[in-house]
Amino acid sequence: MTLSPALYFAGSGTEFPRSTCETPDPNSLNGISPIEVVLEEMVNSSRVRLAAHMWHIFHRQPNRRFAFGLILTERKCHVFLFDPVGISSAQPFSHHQNPEQLCAVIHGLGSDKVSDYGFDFNYFRLPGGLGVRTWERSTQSSPIEMEVRYKITKVIYRGPELFGQKTFCWLVEIVGEPGTRYVIKDAWTMSELTGKESEGSLLTHIQSCDVSLGVAQLRHYEQVRRSEKRSDIDTTSRNRRMSRPDRQARMQERVHTRIVLKAYGEPLHHFQNRKELILAFHDAVLGTSYAAFSVLFVFILYT
Repeated sequence: MTLSPALYFAGSGTEFPRSTCETPDPNSLNGISPIEVVLEEMVNSSRVRLAAHMWHIFHRQPNRRFAFGLILTERKCHVFLFDPVGISSAQPFSHHQNPEQLCAVIHGLGSDKVSDYGFDFNYFRLPGGLGVRTWERSTQSSPIEMEVRYKITKVIYRGPELFGQKTFCWLVEIVGEPGTRYVIKDAWTMSELTGKESEGSLLTHIQSCDVSLGVAQLRHYEQVRRSEKRSDIDTTSRNRRMSRPDRQARMQERVHTRIVLKAYGEPLHHFQNRKELILAFHDAVLGTSYAAFSVLFVFILYT
């Protein structure tokens, strides 16, 4: 079991949708930033501990896009940023020679703007659960976007990756419409691969071609925003405050996407007897065949 960090910035409020405590609680439910206080020669081993603390934060806070972690030694302050690409670190600085810089770092971690330290404002707290909002059009051609709120009823899949939990899948229902069943998939995807098209754009095109058999039925697709501004798309470069990323950074760039699909059936590993398992495999084989046909169909249309 991972030991608690030496210091923990913690908070409370709607940005901590899974926490029920009213006051800051020093655990991964309410953690803002873990801080390791060690000797300078222990920095390398402390990075591993810091990454373990960060895994707990991302695991318990699905609305976290990125998070900062600090290692304080008797001589220097080391600042790290954890996100879906990996770990970034700033040049260590002496907090004895530059105390103002240390104060600026601490002040930044305690900002009143939750987006500054890595929360996705699209998540919110509901009585007894967690909700997520999307910005949807009534029709594909409509210029007007409306906020649609979903209540998360079940976790379907949570990516095991350490940094940023690259993929989340939720079973949801529309708030105020119990019994509706949809799946929301949150993911971080590469943005500048030659010839690559997003999953959402391909599903949209398949839907426009009236292909339905064996293909997930799309309700909505969007690039997630960091704020209510339409142009403020959530990307790792923006999260890292990179106004002009270099070529290497652009190759690693990830864009936060959100897809809403119509729910169908249950996961393959949920079966009550052998017959259900055999039928599930039967449907999976058919679905794979239809999906392959759909991809070929789209390829032919494009070429």
